Amino acid sequence: MATLNFAKVSLLACPRCHSPLKFQNFTLFDMSTHKGLKKILSKIFYARPSLSLNIAAKKNYSHLCKLLESKVQSIGLVIGCGEGGSGIENLLRTHGLRLVFSDVRWTSGINILCDGHQLPFCNESFDLVVIQGVLEHVFDYVRVADEVTRVLKDDGLIYCEFPFLQPNHGGAFDFTRLTYMGHRRLWRHFEQIDAGACGGPGMALAHMTKAFMRSLFRWKLWQKMADFITDWTLWWLKCLDLKIAKTPAGLDSASGYYFIGRKVAYDLSDDELTKFYRGAQ
Repeated sequence: MATLNFAKVSLLACPRCHSPLKFQNFTLFDMSTHKGLKKILSKIFYARPSLSLNIAAKKNYSHLCKLLESKVQSIGLVIGCGEGGSGIENLLRTHGLRLVFSDVRWTSGINILCDGHQLPFCNESFDLVVIQGVLEHVFDYVRVADEVTRVLKDDGLIYCEFPFLQPNHGGAFDFTRLTYMGHRRLWRHFEQIDAGACGGPGMALAHMTKAFMRSLFRWKLWQKMADFITDWTLWWLKCLDLKIAKTPAGLDSASGYYFIGRKVAYDLSDDELTKFYRGAQ
């Protein structure tokens, strides 16, 4: 655990007018020391294989680490981190990088409670913003993307993951899905460094089959039985994604997509946008 004096770097600001705040000291937590006891107990209790596999996060975070190596000191913002995203432990080991973890609900690794629609930070405060599996749960994902752009420094980096072929996984707070091209257009003011599938068609098929099985009957007992059956019989489909998600047809039918971009003086037109399509259609 370490304390960072944000007054020296003028990070915190009013979320409405973006004026800098005078009180700017708060504590940063080292996520690498968080044991996640609740997660461990939950896994022991349920003891079922997962249908999900993020095939790109570990590689992408390593890529971000290399992109940040040229900076002696850098600061990043993780939006909607919860208990920490898949693969983020690689980012925690980056020399000279300090991370601010934010969310709308309190967990042990959170530094600041805030809403992505109105980030309480000054313009051009961060060298990196990570938003992994969050934008589908916000009311206005375009507004959040605009806020991310505002708080990023010129030449700053964005890492975003967004679902495509996934059933509802947030109840009343699951609003949006984007295709590969829709995700690229969202970050059209960024230069693309890399983009692709973070979850493939195998993962998509497994989760859609589970949703289908759950829909057959309304009984609560059946819901649990359907989960048990699909988890144990279809877990292997996600392993196929390591190969098929990289194909053009696999990209078209992915469970979700990632985007790594750099904030520069860039405005991708819709005519130019179509050139980024890499699918099979």
